[in-house]
Amino acid sequence: MLALGIVAGWLWSRRARETPIRSVPATAPTAAVPTPAVLPTGRTPTGLSGRLRVDADGRFVADPDALAWLRSFLLAHRHLDLGNPDGGGLEGEAFDAALRDALQSSLPATAWAGALDLARRFLAFRAAARKELSDPALAASGDLERRLQWLRELRRRSFGAELAERLFGEEEATLRVQLAMRRVHQDASLDPAARQRELDALEEQLPQSVRETRARTTAPLRLAQEEAALRDAGAGDAEIRTLREARVGPAAAERLAALDEERRTWHLRLDAYRTEREELLSEGMDADGLRGLRTRHFAEHERLRVERLEASWRAQRAPDRNRLSDEPF
Repeated sequence: MLALGIVAGWLWSRRARETPIRSVPATAPTAAVPTPAVLPTGRTPTGLSGRLRVDADGRFVADPDALAWLRSFLLAHRHLDLGNPDGGGLEGEAFDAALRDALQSSLPATAWAGALDLARRFLAFRAAARKELSDPALAASGDLERRLQWLRELRRRSFGAELAERLFGEEEATLRVQLAMRRVHQDASLDPAARQRELDALEEQLPQSVRETRARTTAPLRLAQEEAALRDAGAGDAEIRTLREARVGPAAAERLAALDEERRTWHLRLDAYRTEREELLSEGMDADGLRGLRTRHFAEHERLRVERLEASWRAQRAPDRNRLSDEPF
């Protein structure tokens, strides 16, 4: 279901997020710009994602970061459709002027025209996509693989095979793997071990940058799971430290150990407060007394956290109505 949500959301969310726009006249396609090994970074206007890059000769480089910048720019300039009598999207002149200004202020003179050409070709592609999506057979289709193939073919007609591969190749490869993972999850004939083997094999087919990102985002969870398994088996702090050093290095292991100590200290303080609190509540302490007790035990920035914990304690004791009524709030 996760893969289905990712794919379906990706294929259709841009229609909801970005106001449809009227494409500006496209210039003649420029030759594909080779991607140099090292790209000097162009400036990015505040508030926009992505990045505009140039090569060593100052020429614009059309890459996925540039496409992300353009999509972000379109989203940020939705207000330009105000007053458009036919509701068809951004006014050509107003949007074109804003786009030119942004590119000229972000790129050297040798590069901004190439970026403008990519933008215009992208607008033409979007217009073609909207037109084809008006086909009821495609619009109503629940076949995600068919939609992905349709989108892939349209991109190559719009940008040419080389540029389309550079702009969208990694994204499309990721989606193909995610669709395959979806099929594996839905295959009832697989036992858990066989399913995991197939998923692991598909994971290796993801683009390297995607694998690295997934590894970074899941590393804390994997480490926590390994630590829990070790502690369940009776491991002590020394074994946990060894595991952490192997997974994240000595410096990070030291920071985690310090965090563990902070948590232990916090829980000791919290236990002492809760014990005293329960004793005083049983003696009829009122709300003012409870606030004073918190002040004695905790710094100002800690008290809100403690109040939230107290709410959870009350919820846990809710079935005991007699005891709950003793609390002055």
